[in-house]
Amino acid sequence: MITELKKVTIYSPRDIHSKFLENLQALGVAHIIDTKKKEETPEKLQEAIDRLKFDQANVSFILGFLKSHISTKKTLRESLTHTQKILSYNQIKKNVAKLNIRKMTDTVTDIEKNLEAGRVRKKEIQQEIERTTPWKDLSVLPTPSTYTMACIGTIPLRRQEAFPSALMRQIQESELRTIHLDTQKAYIELTYLNEHESEIKKLLETHDFEAVSFNAPPRERILTLAEERGMIKRNLKKWRNYIKDFKKYIEPSEMAKE
Repeated sequence: MITELKKVTIYSPRDIHSKFLENLQALGVAHIIDTKKKEETPEKLQEAIDRLKFDQANVSFILGFLKSHISTKKTLRESLTHTQKILSYNQIKKNVAKLNIRKMTDTVTDIEKNLEAGRVRKKEIQQEIERTTPWKDLSVLPTPSTYTMACIGTIPLRRQEAFPSALMRQIQESELRTIHLDTQKAYIELTYLNEHESEIKKLLETHDFEAVSFNAPPRERILTLAEERGMIKRNLKKWRNYIKDFKKYIEPSEMAKE
């Protein structure tokens, strides 16, 4: 049976306050409400506000990042950004918990590996370009024929002046072309008859000749290397930006989860 209740205010001495409430509650005919509210100190309230603002900022950044980089999270981001109500602290924690921080950390590791591999390859390309550049005017590689042999290589600059005259004295049926001169070496192309191969080898050894070989004409190779270097530079920039974004995302997200 439902009985109409009446609201009453009871006063009692402070020293018997607890005992009075226990006896009153034991009767089973009263619903007691403690009107004393727990007061939060300004410091604790400010701490709670700061924590909420921190997590809101993290979630806002995370959702923006996911919008740009992870299409599978687009629906989550759109649904939240179109919600006009203010998210509670627990709602923010729940949304942060949905995000796969481990996957993002692994992605950063993979990108860092690509970044290091790219730096190494870029250095290798630069070294090959520097080695190939003196030969850039060599558009066609010398090739042996039925009656002739051909080679390309370098001679120290201190021996370069004496080499042509020595070659002409011993073997006149030859063709010598200087391709490039730098501060230390002369880059040459030499064509001669097959029958003079042994004499040419001795002469080249005497003048400290170092043969070089290319799989493709240096001019074409330089263009290929330059193209690959440009692609790697673009990728390095892209990967650095990705790592910057991912790390900005991971660190506050992990803090927010805590």
